[in-house]
Amino acid sequence: VIRGVVRQATQDGHTVIGFRDGWRGVMANDWMTLTVQSCRGLLTRGGTVLGTTRINPFMTEDGRDHCRATLEANDVDVLIAIGGEGTLSCAQAMFELGFPVLGVPKTIDNDIGITEMTFGFATAVDIATEAIGRLHSTAESHDRVMVAEVMGRHVGHIAIHSGLAGGATVTLIPEKPFDIDEVCKNLQRRHERGKFASIAFDEGGQPVSSSYREFPQYFPQPGWVEHDANEIYDAVLATLGELMAQVDEPVAAIGITDQRETVVMWDRSTHEPLHRAIVWQDRRTTARCAELAESGHTDRIRRATGLVLDPYFSASKVDWLIANGHISVDANTAFGTVDSWLVWKLTGGAAHVTDTTNASRTLLFDIGKLEWSEELLDLFSVPKSILPEVRPSSGRFGVTTSGLPVPEGIAISGIAGDQHASLFGQACFSPGDAKNTYGTGSFVLMNVGDTMPDPVDGLLTTVGWTLADGSTTYALEGAVFVTGAAIQWLRDGLGIISDASEIGPLAASVESNDDVFFVPAFTGLGSPWWDSNARGTIVGLTRGTTKAHLARATVESMALQTRDVIDAMATAGGVEVESLRIDGGAGVMDLLLQLQADQIGVDVHRSAITETTALGAAYLAGIGEGVWSGIEEVADAWKSDFTATPKPERHDVDALHQRWLQAVERSKGWAQD
Repeated sequence: VIRGVVRQATQDGHTVIGFRDGWRGVMANDWMTLTVQSCRGLLTRGGTVLGTTRINPFMTEDGRDHCRATLEANDVDVLIAIGGEGTLSCAQAMFELGFPVLGVPKTIDNDIGITEMTFGFATAVDIATEAIGRLHSTAESHDRVMVAEVMGRHVGHIAIHSGLAGGATVTLIPEKPFDIDEVCKNLQRRHERGKFASIAFDEGGQPVSSSYREFPQYFPQPGWVEHDANEIYDAVLATLGELMAQVDEPVAAIGITDQRETVVMWDRSTHEPLHRAIVWQDRRTTARCAELAESGHTDRIRRATGLVLDPYFSASKVDWLIANGHISVDANTAFGTVDSWLVWKLTGGAAHVTDTTNASRTLLFDIGKLEWSEELLDLFSVPKSILPEVRPSSGRFGVTTSGLPVPEGIAISGIAGDQHASLFGQACFSPGDAKNTYGTGSFVLMNVGDTMPDPVDGLLTTVGWTLADGSTTYALEGAVFVTGAAIQWLRDGLGIISDASEIGPLAASVESNDDVFFVPAFTGLGSPWWDSNARGTIVGLTRGTTKAHLARATVESMALQTRDVIDAMATAGGVEVESLRIDGGAGVMDLLLQLQADQIGVDVHRSAITETTALGAAYLAGIGEGVWSGIEEVADAWKSDFTATPKPERHDVDALHQRWLQAVERSKGWAQD
């Protein structure tokens, strides 16, 4: 079983971490021989081996010889020994054989002369986290690491942390049967790292220099996703330093845009985080949200916030941190989304603030009254004392402190959540103006004016932005789970293409999809359907279907899903879409833009500047400091590098959409709980 799974995983291009001894009574030499053969097999396929193996074989002289052979055969740099006395014996043996060892025992009682010892951890997960962190904080580079673990039930956790620290893709081979779909989702998530960018724009709204950094994501348990807030801030300082080395002119203002909903809690007196940040993707509070829903709180939350009761948003994360994260709230306790944390740090603790867009994603903010909701604070047991002051998205939040890569006294004058900043950067300033970012999934936002619309099923209502004069623009938001990820699946899952850039020409090589439709509901359907049990569906296949038809059906699915969201927005907001401005990786396809224009019946414009999210933050900051006079000047500066105009004839377009809706119906409710 292990050989079969490993073989398939490596053929799919995954690094394999985590060999688990699932047998009893296997002779030590036989087991080590199997391990050596497996490792060699992986290496011949170009894989990297990070393996776990039984400790008992190390207790004999033959076992140690086999262990030495395993390590030497696979160029293992470091052995991380985790566990009890058996592991310590293994670590001692490997140390004597001349291999670097990072030993992290569970017991304090040891006299092994190995450096970097750590004590007092309660679980193997904590031990692994500490071990990997120490390993990768050294100046040396370790490409291959072997983890020796006595208790096999923790192998999955060890593998996860090892893979994250090494930037590896993780395939788990656990003791018990597993859901391959869930493993695939975990693979994609664990391969991701957080990214931060600093970009400088000139008075014309043109990018002049940029700097990027990645930072780790942590997965303490399945469904949990965390960031280290200090690592985010370190990435900010590093990118600002590189940026300032490239910029000759003085900095007029700083704007900040962030992934919304991620929660940071810190101590105002020490300026240090009290817990890792809980990321927007985290699902640990699912049960709490279900409990609140069963108690009948969904409707009032929806009316006040425009959102749905879901772990995605911040409130239940704060609730969890206070109740379960060992945070004792006092006068020094502070909470904020990432923008709030960064302003606090950049101003030296002078400003604990956020803007209306980030506040509107917490489930604690009344977007009609534009203030924190006492009722919701009580519901989620969040003390008002820990909250930031909410200010307009454009206007001075504070100034930079000394000792930063940027000069002291630079104004921080623009803040918005990422999708809101993109809407602003795309100059969608009139009701009916919409933007779509074609990424792995897609976020569609439409300006619906200065009046908050009533909640509607399948869509979120949110603050678009608030300007310094107090004027607030509202937006409707729809999330499409899979757009660009479908192209990745054609490449990595089916091998139809070898590079994502091939999809456009291949799709354009046929005039139609030949009645083949692809609903890429790999993880369910998002807006406006919200069916978590929907699954990916291809209908209409015949012997005449080619990979070109599948490619075209994939590209069409991106346009058709976007139409579904925009149609729902027009119905809910009472505002017809006037134009669609797009960005994101798949937006380079002219075919996609033409299909999109045909489906929604309005012009589709591709921005001449790809970094529209950062540009939106820059515009908000620049308006706040008078670099630009207002949104009219920003609107004049916006430029398109391609515009698709819809075909005047609607019959075939609408027929295609109706056929698509039939395919969507067939995808719904497929998964069984």
